[in-house]
Amino acid sequence: MAFENPLRKLSFETRGWITLASGFALHFVLGTFYLWGSISTYTTSYLRQDGQNYTKETVGAVFPFTFLALNIGTPFGVYLARKIGFNLQIFIGSILIGLSTIASSFVVHIFPLFVLFYGFIFGILNGLLYMLPFNSCYLYMPHRKGLVSGVIVGGFGFGSTAFIWLIYSIVNPNNEKPTDLIDGVKYFSKDVCDRFPESLRVLGLVQIAIGVISCFIHIRPTEEELKLQEEKLKVKTLEKANELEFCELKNQKTESNNSEKQEQEKVASSDLEKGGCSTEQEALQVHTSAINKDARPHFEFQVELTQNDPKINDQQKDKVEDKKKKVEIYHEFQTFKDGMHTKYIYISIALALMFTVYGSMIVSNYKLYGEYNSYDDNFLSTVGTVGSIFNGLSRLFWGGIMEKLKIEQIIIINITFQMVVSFTFRWAAQYAALYLIYIVLSYFLYGGWFSIFPTLSARIFGKKIGTQIYGITFLGFSCASFIQYFVVMEVQKAIGWGNTFWVFTAVQLIALIIAQFVRFNAEPPIKKEEVKQIENQTEQIQA
Repeated sequence: MAFENPLRKLSFETRGWITLASGFALHFVLGTFYLWGSISTYTTSYLRQDGQNYTKETVGAVFPFTFLALNIGTPFGVYLARKIGFNLQIFIGSILIGLSTIASSFVVHIFPLFVLFYGFIFGILNGLLYMLPFNSCYLYMPHRKGLVSGVIVGGFGFGSTAFIWLIYSIVNPNNEKPTDLIDGVKYFSKDVCDRFPESLRVLGLVQIAIGVISCFIHIRPTEEELKLQEEKLKVKTLEKANELEFCELKNQKTESNNSEKQEQEKVASSDLEKGGCSTEQEALQVHTSAINKDARPHFEFQVELTQNDPKINDQQKDKVEDKKKKVEIYHEFQTFKDGMHTKYIYISIALALMFTVYGSMIVSNYKLYGEYNSYDDNFLSTVGTVGSIFNGLSRLFWGGIMEKLKIEQIIIINITFQMVVSFTFRWAAQYAALYLIYIVLSYFLYGGWFSIFPTLSARIFGKKIGTQIYGITFLGFSCASFIQYFVVMEVQKAIGWGNTFWVFTAVQLIALIIAQFVRFNAEPPIKKEEVKQIENQTEQIQA
């Protein structure tokens, strides 16, 4: 006998909110992806104490490879879940994520294997689970995509918040500074490094526990429920539209009648003065006839309005046209192939790269740059924690902004702030308080794109393939991670940290300019059969 989740007995709306909470919890686990910025220095110190020659910059390669693996898994997640079941995929995936983290703790000294388990396998599993909550929650809340995206990826942003301190409390509870000088660079002591594998095992167990909980409160709606909800929504929408239309027509008719009455009163008054009416009673009848027009049933307003008042008809048409111009019309794409045939998908990859490359560099290297500025481990863990909190909050914030502002306005706001922060960071980093503020701002601006892009994809391509298309857009984030790694490895060594920040400022300026010429919409390609049908209809009309 199949197990039936008791939560299915709850109302459709309540189950939607519970599933949203499940998505937040799952992404809280997936968001441990951002822990790398905190543990990279521990990893390098461990390898150095083991007598190996890996540098801090070289070890940083784990982050872009994890991002690449996440990108590889993302497009296939929803497809696979539809085959084996969403809950089963979340259950298996969560357990395997925890086991891959635990396995990595036993091979830290064999760096390629550590990259395989902690980076590549973890990234693939992360990608296979990433879009599942979006897909289910969009079905519950199709008109609140900004809120859904913000809450879910908020969990991803918050993911490293608690775990930073979990790792820190196990590895470096006494807040020791890197003191062992090896090849002119200071690393953590052997005592600190020996505790690092243990922290990864504890992390893996926590990942499994939270992931399993998320699985049991993920309640995907059935096809029957969705059809019923669509019918209810159509009825409500029609009723509301009729009500609004009736109110507008009534107001317009009332205004029209008022103007008629005023004109008739003027005529009556003029007739009295000129003696045009034999008595005042006749003038009163003229006024009364205008008033009696308003006593007719409501449906007569609509009939007369549509048949006998062409002026109001023209006004109404003009208003409808104005509304069409102001409201962006999106299309429901039916197949993934149709989405891949649009120009926008490739433009979105390039924009995702340029919008996030600076933030990717900060997330991956904030601790490395902090040590360069002589800040201690405790302070940098605090910086990472606060940054992670604002990474999560930013996704809620920018998801809400997507409901109110146009994407063009959001881009200008976000990128402008990024340019100011990256351009002035070299001076701000000299002061601990400003260093904290600038890292937090960088996280806040960076995290927003992971809420903006999935919402935008769902709008442009529709709920059927929007989540899959976002998996392709995600390639831009992966490329950004590799580019920042190259810049830190090569360019930073040549020109220094301060000038490196200006390189990212230049990239942001280019991105801002390009975005002004992009149309953030797409249309499904017309099939050959439809083209022929349109041509035949045109020929028949002309004939």
